[in-house]
Amino acid sequence: MLGALLATLHIMAQNGAVYDIVEHVPDGACIMGRAEELVYEATSINVCDTITLPAGCYRVELMGGMGGARSDCLVEMGQRITTPVAGVFQLDKATTVYAFRGGDGVGGNVNRFGNLTGAFGGASSGADSIIVADNKIFRAAGGVGQSCVRLSKYSGIFRDGSYAHGVGGGSDVANVAWCMAVCQRAYNYQSDTYSYLYYAGGGGGAPNGVGGGKFATNSGCPDDAVVQIGGVGNSTSGGDGGSVQNAIYSPTETTKRNASGGRGGLNVSWQCGGQTITSYGGGGGGGCVYNYEIDGGDGGSGSVGTSSTSYVRIYRM
Repeated sequence: MLGALLATLHIMAQNGAVYDIVEHVPDGACIMGRAEELVYEATSINVCDTITLPAGCYRVELMGGMGGARSDCLVEMGQRITTPVAGVFQLDKATTVYAFRGGDGVGGNVNRFGNLTGAFGGASSGADSIIVADNKIFRAAGGVGQSCVRLSKYSGIFRDGSYAHGVGGGSDVANVAWCMAVCQRAYNYQSDTYSYLYYAGGGGGAPNGVGGGKFATNSGCPDDAVVQIGGVGNSTSGGDGGSVQNAIYSPTETTKRNASGGRGGLNVSWQCGGQTITSYGGGGGGGCVYNYEIDGGDGGSGSVGTSSTSYVRIYRM
């Protein structure tokens, strides 16, 4: 039964008398006049479906795509799953309704050097799920892309375990990248000498995540070594990871070493019912120089085209 400004309810008393009760119904609300029936459930991912629904009252349930992830991330940061959304709408006549079920984000990349792991690229965010019904819009946000924190340790070399944090994942809110930009003197007890370890900052996740590795000085680094902070996420991509330039491995070395930061993942968008849905790119990982040169991983971009969490359902009431 359609909602109206005034709704008449027919109540039968035990003696058989029928009473009419007139009740005010808020504008846009519905009165249940039947058992719920599932009339639509999205099966396609990242596709704008169009459905023609007859006049009636409807209830919706939506969940966005999960933020991207890497299976070998030891510790993650970021809320990859978000809150589901539910609502009610009514149609006074047959109407075209638009629905979009968002996919999960793409995990960031990582480069390796033997058994060493460089800084991870941040993952892209999951895509939103939406329903556009007449003048009502229901939107369930996609989850934030995963940020990784992973120990990068060469067994028997670093006395106290040198490490680097992963970069900020793609997000539809500001997400700080945690990769530190440092020049650290690492003690090598096997040869009883000192050597240098450089890790540049990771890029921030789109659209405005701050790059990691803010520092005032390269304390302890040779004067001509440059260790960069990560770039800021923006409206088109995550920020690029910082690079390391003109670094030397030890005070006795003259060879200059360089490592590049990973590229920030691109934002990917879809259109549905006049609405824009965006998967935000992850920031790039920072470069690292020790007795090796290892570039940061690229940030994830777009959606994997599947989802383990998202759904879009419409019930007729």
